[in-house]
Amino acid sequence: MKIIIPNRKLEKRVRRLARRRNVDAIAGETGLTPAQVRQVLQVRSAGNVQTVGVPAGAGKPFRLSSWLVSHGVQSGLLIIIVLVVYANSLDNDFVSDDITYLVRNTERLKDFRFVLDTPLTALKALINWLTYHTAGLNQVAFHGVNILFHTGSVLALYLFLSVVTGGMLPLLAAALFAVHPVITESVTWIGGGGYAMYGFFFLSALALYAVSHSRRIYYIFSVILYLLMLLTSEKSILLFLAFIFYEISFGDIRKNWRRLLPFVILSSVWVCLVLFVFRYAQQRLTSLETEYSVAGYYNPLVQIPTALSSYLELIIYPKYLSFFHSRLEFPLTVYLFRVAVVTGLTIVTAVSYMKNRFLFFFLMLYPISLLPFLSPFPIAWVVAERYVYLGSAAVITVLVWIILRLAAGGGLQRIIPLIAAVAVLVLGYRTVVRNNDWNNFSTLWTATAETAANDARVHNNLGNVYLDKGNLDDAEKEFLTAVRLKPGHAGAYYNLGLVYQKRSQPGKATEYFRKSIEADPDLPQPHKTLASMYFETGDYGKALEQVLTLSEIDPENSSVFSNLGLIYEKLEDSANARQAYRRSLQLDPDNFVAGKQLQALEDLPD
Repeated sequence: MKIIIPNRKLEKRVRRLARRRNVDAIAGETGLTPAQVRQVLQVRSAGNVQTVGVPAGAGKPFRLSSWLVSHGVQSGLLIIIVLVVYANSLDNDFVSDDITYLVRNTERLKDFRFVLDTPLTALKALINWLTYHTAGLNQVAFHGVNILFHTGSVLALYLFLSVVTGGMLPLLAAALFAVHPVITESVTWIGGGGYAMYGFFFLSALALYAVSHSRRIYYIFSVILYLLMLLTSEKSILLFLAFIFYEISFGDIRKNWRRLLPFVILSSVWVCLVLFVFRYAQQRLTSLETEYSVAGYYNPLVQIPTALSSYLELIIYPKYLSFFHSRLEFPLTVYLFRVAVVTGLTIVTAVSYMKNRFLFFFLMLYPISLLPFLSPFPIAWVVAERYVYLGSAAVITVLVWIILRLAAGGGLQRIIPLIAAVAVLVLGYRTVVRNNDWNNFSTLWTATAETAANDARVHNNLGNVYLDKGNLDDAEKEFLTAVRLKPGHAGAYYNLGLVYQKRSQPGKATEYFRKSIEADPDLPQPHKTLASMYFETGDYGKALEQVLTLSEIDPENSSVFSNLGLIYEKLEDSANARQAYRRSLQLDPDNFVAGKQLQALEDLPD
């Protein structure tokens, strides 16, 4: 039976309402049936009908169990794609921050305080703690957790897109998100897994919120998942904005504003905790200043266009992927081009608010997901691929929408599956290759040096690769390059000292250790190494000077005080030696050296 739309004016009204209403809401406002609404929103091209902007089954109450059954094959395909693409990353070594956070932190991992000591990211810490207690320090297990969460994110994105739109878009966007190489840093690198974790909780919360009008339990679970997201990463605190823009785009914010309150309140509480209770921003600034010599402020007029345009570039053309994207100086023409790109994106977003609320939502989700990383305070790098994990899902969705619209206009829908298959294969292959870059410390920094040749940190780390291999000449060359690129690089000075120490050049080694201390007096390694050198040569006075400084830099380190006791013994100062050993045992009752030496001193006659 043919469905007749009463008049052209009503048809235009339906299309206008479709920018911010679902099928049921439009039917209620216009008096049409859901079937009539869906017919209005159909686009005919070359004799084929493709529903654009309307989810399959719209107008019917949503049931998650029914969706899983009807989309089981597609979901299974997405799972297989993720597993195939990331299979070669499972046996990759622990690299970069994994070493300090996990490998050298096993004593803390054994205790539940590992979780309690990081309340802002307690869920992430709990997941790592459970992984360690289940599989030990097994990189396959930790990589598997990351892949599991990424798989969940892919399925959650597919669910959300299936709810808010129809046709081929949900599956194509989810498949490209599953394999895109720009997100390997969030999946392949164990330390980047937190981004995949909170991405999963966010996308799941958003998907359930989108269907929560069907059953209240979905709304409750949406709020719970949002809370879990906050417990996974403090970087997610501004994602409540996505729910507000969801209502602006697909719902009715004037009617549903109360439903947004739990998300706004939870994020507000977390903002207070981050800024005022745990003072995360101040701690992060201090950490970056100490470990990476990052200080000052970013110029937003440079930072924001650089970041937003760089991520778009990496998503559209993911060739030059790098662990470090540190370049902020461009020729004027390049800078103006980046400004033009961001300006154009802003204009398109504003126009989409009036023309297409589906596009508007995802164009807004892109910058919203990046807001925590666009602060003028240097609490984050200007560009880091892990930051754009969620943003890439938004951009990919917009790109797929554009391609489908162009294909519909040109009558090319039939070749879309072929184009999609080629895109998945090409991007998937690039991801497999990128996984190999993360295989170990050596491959990571060798690959990074190819894309960030002007970054002192990269040359310093590559020098460490050569130093570990015993290649002292190449190590020296890289450390000297680091110093040339960044005069006063304390870490590079220290590493040069190690090179000369290994070459049995103690005078030159001491010179560079002292340069390291001048550049950063609070760096513990040169003090420790100098103390050891002086102790071995019998210069106990200078050794004492270095260890006393160490005790001020790291007052909770039991080994520092046990070493201090040994030096006092050499100086025949038994009273201070006893005091140092007692302090060492207070910090670590199991310190064997301190316990043995203190007992020997106690056994001596007065």
